[in-house]
Amino acid sequence: MQVLGEGLQQLFNSLTFLMLAGNPLHCNCELRWLRRWLTSDAQSSAKVLDSGDVLCVSPSTATGLSVCLFIRLSV
Repeated sequence: MQVLGEGLQQLFNSLTFLMLAGNPLHCNCELRWLRRWLTSDAQSSAKVLDSGDVLCVSPSTATGLSVCLFIRLSV
């Protein structure tokens, strides 16, 4: 999975556990919703087991950065 559309937010809200690490995410402004979700109370119903390991693989300027850090830096 490289792209996570905002439409997944409703599905994520219904989960008990979520693991996102290992997905080669393309980090751009379309992932802002994911950062908001990962850092909000809304995700408290779904335990994100690996939020610190959710990394960007593209664009090249973001390779290896945490999704949360990249989106925060790019806003």
